[in-house]
Amino acid sequence: MTPKRYPQIADDLRMRILSGELPAGSQLPTQAELMKTYRTSLMTVRRAYDELTREGLIESKDKIGVFVRTYHRYRLEISGQSGPVGFSPTFPSLASRLLTELAGPDRPLNQTVEIRRVTPGRDIAHRLTHPDQGTLLRHTVFYAGDARVSFADGYFPAGLVAGSDLEKPEPLDSIFAVLDDLAVPPYRLVNEVLIRNATAHERAEMGWPSSMYVLAQICTTYTAADEPIYVWESILPGDRWILAEEQYRDKMPAIRAVC
Repeated sequence: MTPKRYPQIADDLRMRILSGELPAGSQLPTQAELMKTYRTSLMTVRRAYDELTREGLIESKDKIGVFVRTYHRYRLEISGQSGPVGFSPTFPSLASRLLTELAGPDRPLNQTVEIRRVTPGRDIAHRLTHPDQGTLLRHTVFYAGDARVSFADGYFPAGLVAGSDLEKPEPLDSIFAVLDDLAVPPYRLVNEVLIRNATAHERAEMGWPSSMYVLAQICTTYTAADEPIYVWESILPGDRWILAEEQYRDKMPAIRAVC
């Protein structure tokens, strides 16, 4: 059976929009151009446009063309009263907390790990600035019982981690501990969280519906010399979470996740 082409077209255009290659207000390729590029039909191109329109990424202007919608993305930075909030190598990620909530006697936790060399997308490449070394990807899928519940991608400069346990397709107790052993101990972590539509690839891998939104947590870790050594992108089903912030007058703010 021939795979549907419109999800690929939608994914390609979505990534170009989210990466800024197609900025707000710019005109998308015409339907005729996309038909030629992807060697597909007008109906297929229109379905791709329909998907991006439903997501609110593009809009059609009569007799002019299709354009990237103008929208604002707000960035929330949480810090302490007298400086950045400290982080701990043992502090659980959002994915870890989700798995803990979903686990039970009949739903044991499990994970599979796949290792491969990749060329990362723009959103990862601009965070991990070692293109000359190549990039190692640790793709981890998390299970509660038989159900796939989330996945995460860890990106590393390939030359930096060569010969380490990071190259083995096995779960690790602590990636930070491996980096410590490699003499590049993590010093600073930048944590970003965003909500977006799941891509066609993510929906196919996880069995999610076409309307699924995901919560993407991207953590970039730096050495004391401010060299990026590790980017971790964790993808969670967006219908499972409420993120809440608590603040007290005499305490540093903290984030908690409510399942």
